[in-house]
Amino acid sequence: MRGMNSMVGTQIGHYRLNRLLDAGGMAAVLEGTHVVSGQAVAVKVLLRDQRDRIDPIARLVQEGRIICSILHEHVVRVLDYGTADESIAFIVMELLIGRPLAHLLDTERILEPRRAAFIARQVCDGLHAAHARGIIHRDIKPSNVFLVDGQRHKDFVKVVDFGIAKLDSNDPSKLTATDAGMTLGTPDYMSPEQATADELDARSDVYQVGVLLFEMLTGQLPFQSSSPFAVMRAHLSTPPPDVRTLNPDVPVALAEVVARCLSKAPDLRYPDARVLARVLEQLAEQDSGTRVTSSTRDDITATVANMLRIPALGNRGDFKRYARSLDEGVRTLWPDGLVPNDVRAILETADRLRAASGELELEVAARRGDADVFARTLEARRAPIERAITALESDRGAAQAALNETLEQARRLEERVRVLDAEYAEVYARVEHQQYALHEATHSAQLTDGFRDLYREGIDTDMARLSELHARRAAQAEPLEHARVDSLRVMRAITDLQAQITQLEMSRLALEAERTTQLAERELLARDAELRCQAIERALEHQHLELGLALRHAVAARMER
Repeated sequence: MRGMNSMVGTQIGHYRLNRLLDAGGMAAVLEGTHVVSGQAVAVKVLLRDQRDRIDPIARLVQEGRIICSILHEHVVRVLDYGTADESIAFIVMELLIGRPLAHLLDTERILEPRRAAFIARQVCDGLHAAHARGIIHRDIKPSNVFLVDGQRHKDFVKVVDFGIAKLDSNDPSKLTATDAGMTLGTPDYMSPEQATADELDARSDVYQVGVLLFEMLTGQLPFQSSSPFAVMRAHLSTPPPDVRTLNPDVPVALAEVVARCLSKAPDLRYPDARVLARVLEQLAEQDSGTRVTSSTRDDITATVANMLRIPALGNRGDFKRYARSLDEGVRTLWPDGLVPNDVRAILETADRLRAASGELELEVAARRGDADVFARTLEARRAPIERAITALESDRGAAQAALNETLEQARRLEERVRVLDAEYAEVYARVEHQQYALHEATHSAQLTDGFRDLYREGIDTDMARLSELHARRAAQAEPLEHARVDSLRVMRAITDLQAQITQLEMSRLALEAERTTQLAERELLARDAELRCQAIERALEHQHLELGLALRHAVAARMER
């Protein structure tokens, strides 16, 4: 972590890094600023000791790619990703202000059941958005659940850190994080099938949400040991404790939900995060508080008592519970149906809002479904391109290795020829010198017969050496020519492979363009519908608060009579 402080004040891509926020095993998160717009962001960067390793780089880039296609309020938003100089892989995300759930559990240890279920339901909403894109998170734990301040309700959840997420489609890019037999994740929260490196689906994340719920409700993990392997074995074979034995305040129905999530067999769990979210919402609809009934107090007083617990903002199930209490209050106060005009106006407004909300929920589902289908279609089209690129790059690597070997062979042959040529030149120079000396002596008539024979004998020896060197050099010509021909052939093959890779990369870029335009448009339309739906939900919440106040005023007036 100290090493990452050296990055403070530097720039990566278009982002200036201002201060270190946190660091984990492979990456650090720094607060940054876009140098042009001034937008505050969070930048996730690989730690220095990971930058020479292909797998972490690919995994971080994969994280950026798979999350940037998800625009959901309960999933951290990715704004940019890629690699910068010196193989620095990075992801740029929205800057979240708040604290991880882990920090909340450090201070409060055990959460009230309604609050725990509310947080878990939002986690499930975010996971469902990922599952709809074929993405399994695989590392749901308190440190990866962020509670964001300044949102439309308390305990607003963002699911973060998809660093070991798995694509369940046939996508070669997943191999960087999910090699066969490779176990990734946090042992305390691993599903049984994750611990054995088996094939995973959405039910693995459901199991991890069960562990998360168990911890929020009891203040401890279902399985505890100083040995990670012992914890993983417990996930495989040891039944988890009943949460009610550790916290009797947990409602039976919620304890049953946790137990089902923690089933060893995936088939016994909830089929996906969406179903689990609905179950948690239905639990919130149940009035688990202490109800006052007319058998213990008069009808009017009982009605007031049951309206005192207003719903938690954003908790749809709790809101439905409150709306039901208000409806009971109206029927109790005005059994003849003669409702005062002010109360009737609120009821009519609420009815219109409920109708509009129902229509918008259908639009949200349709638009979200359209975006999900389009995203998965893009991934399906991308997968064969990725496979082809991976295969061609493998072929190119093999061809490059063959070329390097052939070039090395040619280099060795050329070195032998150079050595032979150098010796040939040396002997040739000696012959040339002898011939020149003999020529000069002959013209000056200074040679004796014996001296002339000695010179001729020396020339014959050197000429024999020249003939030997020439023959040895000629013997290198054929293999050298073959090496050069082979080099040219492999070079042409590499050029052809590179051309095919480039063509496929252009196709991949075209898909990226579709993702950043057409998919982004679908995401924005879905998000726009969600925001309009949220606006109506807030208006409906306000109408019910006004209705509750009107009913209390009516009760107060009756009690004064």
